Amino acid sequence: LLSKIAVIDILTESWPELLPSLMNIVQTGAKPLKLAALLALQYICEDLQTLDEDVSEATTDAIIGPVVQGMRDASDPDVMCSAAKAFYPCVSLAGKLFENKQQRDWLLSTIVQRAK
Repeated sequence: LLSKIAVIDILTESWPELLPSLMNIVQTGAKPLKLAALLALQYICEDLQTLDEDVSEATTDAIIGPVVQGMRDASDPDVMCSAAKAFYPCVSLAGKLFENKQQRDWLLSTIVQRAK
């Protein structure tokens, strides 16, 4: 339910601090908070996929950034796994990022590094 509310608020820009807060938690939070934030991002991406709405590049970056950062968190395999699970539904949002060589290389290098 929370992700459905979050999606509505993201699309209408009614809750502008949501994605930056989730990003901050992934970057600096304790492990249980990181896992919860990544799960929230996963659900948000799943719900965004079901809509026929264009998601802004800023919103896409705000979602993909913390998910990829979680995948790069080599200090905790649980966080990396949770981030990888969250990344899967985010791929549909990441389409525009793959058009930019630098961003595409960054995403792909993270995926390849974590697949080793």
